Amino acid sequence: MSFTSNQTLKQCLDQLDTGKQASIAASGLLKGAGNGNVSTAARGTDYSLVNAPVIVSVPYTGWVKNSTTNAYEQSVAVTGLLTTDDKRTRVEIVGSTDVAAQALIDTAAALISYVACNTNGYLYLRCDSGAPATAFSVAVVIAR
Repeated sequence: MSFTSNQTLKQCLDQLDTGKQASIAASGLLKGAGNGNVSTAARGTDYSLVNAPVIVSVPYTGWVKNSTTNAYEQSVAVTGLLTTDDKRTRVEIVGSTDVAAQALIDTAAALISYVACNTNGYLYLRCDSGAPATAFSVAVVIAR
């Protein structure tokens, strides 16, 4: 590409802009291609969305002591949770407005040492220093 001394600035810029698309025909969330073109972004490839939280109850009666690790373990069903979900997926304790109930929930939550999805549809929880003595709920927020 070359420019002559008698071209106006607009003519030079028009010559540079030949690779850009004339108008944007894509809709929704857009992404740039780096060359002036714009297209629709694809969920799961170009961005992820956070799904609505799935609230599940963790009963105090479901803990089983692992004879190898001496940790207490429990798995609870979580609709849509996959073993391929990564660190963008969050597990948060659901609180209570009742002060006494919140104290029990805090004590139970402090015992949880590890959470994971080892089997599709189930959240695995491990407590290394004892089983919670109260039921509590968790909100599982899956981002894909």
